[in-house]
Amino acid sequence: MKPSVLTLLCLLAIALAAPVHAQTGSAAKGARAYKAGDDQAAAEALRPLAKKGDPAAQFQLGHLLARKTGAAKDEKAAATWFRKAAEQGHALAQYNLGVLLAVGRGVARDPKRAVHWLTKAARQGIAAAQNNLGYLAATGDGVEGDLIEAHKWFSLAATSGHPKARGNRDAIAKHLTDGDIAEARKRALAWLDEQRRAARRAKAREKANANSTAVETPETAKTPAK
Repeated sequence: MKPSVLTLLCLLAIALAAPVHAQTGSAAKGARAYKAGDDQAAAEALRPLAKKGDPAAQFQLGHLLARKTGAAKDEKAAATWFRKAAEQGHALAQYNLGVLLAVGRGVARDPKRAVHWLTKAARQGIAAAQNNLGYLAATGDGVEGDLIEAHKWFSLAATSGHPKARGNRDAIAKHLTDGDIAEARKRALAWLDEQRRAARRAKAREKANANSTAVETPETAKTPAK
């Protein structure tokens, strides 16, 4: 079953997600240089911010190093910066790190860790991560092979707008029973419901934190009665 399915699936995407350009300060300068193709100026602007822990700068710097060609290309350093940004919750960095781990570029190939980071990116709505998780589930790479789970991920990716996910899902569906497809849909709906609940919990925590750190205006001291 598996070989006939794989001929219909897209390859694991290895194109690195483009950086989201910041708009102020050194980050904006780095973004403008990056867009203009001046990699040296971009790196000079982004590196200090990245070293200070700015996840957007870390992501952009990683992307800059990964997109270079020839001797200037440094996917090992790119993976390091992606990891730093990913650990701070940067969704596209999580996706890129997952891809590098899945194919062994810049890091030792580690499909299980790839699934870990792609899942984090998928939870943040990255359609390509959801599609790639479907591919990994279909091939049993990094996870137990499960065509129902693959159908679930491809359905979620299609809902998120991935251009190839619908075709991948339909290719998988040809090898599933009606009951299997119903189970895949059930899993997809359950996953979406859990994401909505998680978003509500996060919003509630954010509101609670904001209330706990709010600075109260001290009451005006009363003037003693004469």
